[in-house]
Amino acid sequence: MPDHHAARLALGRPYEVRTLAGFAVGAGDPVAAKAAFTDASVAVSTEVAVGGMHAHGETPSLSLLDVGAPYAPAMPNSEPVRRVAIVMAMEAEAAPLRRAVGAQDLASPGWASALPVRLAGAPAGPSWPELVLAVNGTDPITGIPCIGTTAAALTTHVVLNLPEPPDLVLTVGTCGGWTRAGASIGTTYLAWPHFSCHDRRIDLPGFQAFADGDLPAADLRTHAEALGCELGIVTTGDSLDESPTDHDRIVDNGGVAKEMEAAAVAWVCHLHGVPVGGIKTVTDLVDSAVPTPDQFSANLAAASAALESTTLGLLSRLADAE
Repeated sequence: MPDHHAARLALGRPYEVRTLAGFAVGAGDPVAAKAAFTDASVAVSTEVAVGGMHAHGETPSLSLLDVGAPYAPAMPNSEPVRRVAIVMAMEAEAAPLRRAVGAQDLASPGWASALPVRLAGAPAGPSWPELVLAVNGTDPITGIPCIGTTAAALTTHVVLNLPEPPDLVLTVGTCGGWTRAGASIGTTYLAWPHFSCHDRRIDLPGFQAFADGDLPAADLRTHAEALGCELGIVTTGDSLDESPTDHDRIVDNGGVAKEMEAAAVAWVCHLHGVPVGGIKTVTDLVDSAVPTPDQFSANLAAASAALESTTLGLLSRLADAE
């Protein structure tokens, strides 16, 4: 990752420093801590002095994400995954997966009955853990699918307040990619090492770290090769297009998968202390001469089928890990 990822630190509050894999290595009052970072096969020791607000280490290209406690953990390989919630924006994306696992509709909690969220459940099967499938639903005003961060946050909050909360949340959906980042139509990414936002600009002292929205992804790297997935930062915004400002911010945050929900899902999971991973399949190339809406419409069905295959593959591997 580029050097500009090194150290987005929060001032003046208790903190919890974790590796990008999500495991705590230091926590306490804002004085000083030692953090051990792991990125792929590289391990270095980095000193983080919160009081003086500096960070230095042998490898400055590694990231430090310090967003305060509670901090959504990654999935330790030693812990079984018995219940997974899958959050998706559109029924068109979710339908193949819904059919594959035989998910049956569930009633929303009474307090959430006014929300358009569509819930479904499937018991544990031979190749997947118990599942909750949550789709943002249809906007009652316009009649179109509720895409974007607001609906995704509401859906995730509903899921995490069910009587039996999940061990892991997966934000699953389509995305844009870039040929400059090596993407092609159908490329599928596992989110790593974190989720970010690219269209929140709050030019006030101390607010930009909140606007950046950098939150860690569950460490699912060991599954990427078997699933035929790439690894990369998922970057979220509420517009389908890429404005010049968004472009600059995405280049700066290192994002390779551009979509409209994941960072919101990650934020709500962070508040609840639940790990969150991401699976995103490319429907459109942002730097193509072909208009994004045309690419999206042409490739949505194939991308949804790829999402089904990849998600089922990951669920099978998680179930086998038990």
